[in-house]
Amino acid sequence: MAEKPTNCQYRRAFGRTGIGSSSLWIADYSETVSFLRHSENF
Repeated sequence: MAEKPTNCQYRRAFGRTGIGSSSLWIADYSETVSFLRHSENF
């Protein structure tokens, strides 16, 4: 869980610059969805 805030910060940083924001957002979104689904199993 400690890595999630870090990924969010990276996504915000790239979002501001606009460099690969869409692809990075999709990757972070899919990772977050899989992480949430994995958490529901516990």
